[in-house]
Amino acid sequence: MPLLALSEGEAQQLRSIASFRSLPHSIVQRAQILLACGAGESNISIANDAAESTLVTAVAFCTMCPSWTVVIGPDIHL
Repeated sequence: MPLLALSEGEAQQLRSIASFRSLPHSIVQRAQILLACGAGESNISIANDAAESTLVTAVAFCTMCPSWTVVIGPDIHL
């Protein structure tokens, strides 16, 4: 059973937000997390998906600004 019960209207609104390309990534990612919780995905699975999505965004950003360095962790610099 999902930890979060979403009505069909709430789920539709979250799907709409999750599909926007013009909204800030943080808002889209929150909508995706809520949808995953509502679908009954495990916390570990949701965290892994969120981390992967954030890393992809950081890499894309780095290609736009090659003179900048993004530090993800103590041993990971983009």
